[in-house]
Amino acid sequence: MERPIDQHMKIFKAFGADVTLEEKHYTVSAEKLTGTDFCFDLLTSGATINAVLLASLAAGITHLHNCATDPEVVDVCQLLNRMGADITGAGTDTIRIRGVKSLTGCRYRVIPDRLIAGAFMMTVGITGGTLTLKQVIPEHVRSIMAKLSEIGIEFESGNDYIIASSQGNIKPTRVRTGMYPVFNSDMQQPITSLLLKAPGYSAVREKVYPYRFSHVAQLNRLGADIQAKNGYAIIKGGRPLHGGYAHATDVRAGTCLIMAGLQSEQATRITGIEHIERGYEDAVHLFGQAGIGLVIHEGEPAPDGTEYTTTA
Repeated sequence: MERPIDQHMKIFKAFGADVTLEEKHYTVSAEKLTGTDFCFDLLTSGATINAVLLASLAAGITHLHNCATDPEVVDVCQLLNRMGADITGAGTDTIRIRGVKSLTGCRYRVIPDRLIAGAFMMTVGITGGTLTLKQVIPEHVRSIMAKLSEIGIEFESGNDYIIASSQGNIKPTRVRTGMYPVFNSDMQQPITSLLLKAPGYSAVREKVYPYRFSHVAQLNRLGADIQAKNGYAIIKGGRPLHGGYAHATDVRAGTCLIMAGLQSEQATRITGIEHIERGYEDAVHLFGQAGIGLVIHEGEPAPDGTEYTTTA
């Protein structure tokens, strides 16, 4: 899946950097960075973080408008302030940064990964039972919990834990993705797998990355019935999956294939696991803690390279 980087290029130039397109890469250079007033054309957490990083050491004051409010943006700003930066407004749509001459080292604990937490909550809808997630921030996954509650998963939460439980009876629904705090685009692929278990028709509209449907063909190879076009996916749930080979094209697509494997009558073999391992530290152990069996296949080589074998 290709993602546009035009907002990143614009922000580099706004601070005074030169951006040159080479044959297979970009070159960004600057003798000096100067604070600026900049308004993003759309909400983008990555470009917001890049802008804050640049502004922290740029000369003068920077005002950023239409900023992403994701927890990760706030976390980066808190880290930078701990290192000596002067940033206010993180978590709102306007961030103000006064550039400083240098930053210092510090000790800092990053926030838990809300996307991993969301994926594990969804697996409960497939396997049934109860799963306790510790060291999480429930506020960061409220939109996910709200949608999963709608389709049949129950939750109990405290300051740093979530207990998800399900009888495995999932109802169809409609999902529309967006930027934080609404239902996250990164959770679109996993919830598509979950909705394969819901008898009837579900619909997913991808508002952030309309072409983020490379996983659909892979799920259909496993026996799913999904039609995707123009940013929409229509899912006919309640069909048995038969397992087989599927290829992960990115980390969230890999997550959704693992979830599909939990529903399959036979083992599911997933190639392209380097994408999954980019997003999960020791995926075999991590999923194993949730009762999900992942093994690195050591038999005959897979058609597309190293693979996981997934079983419930």
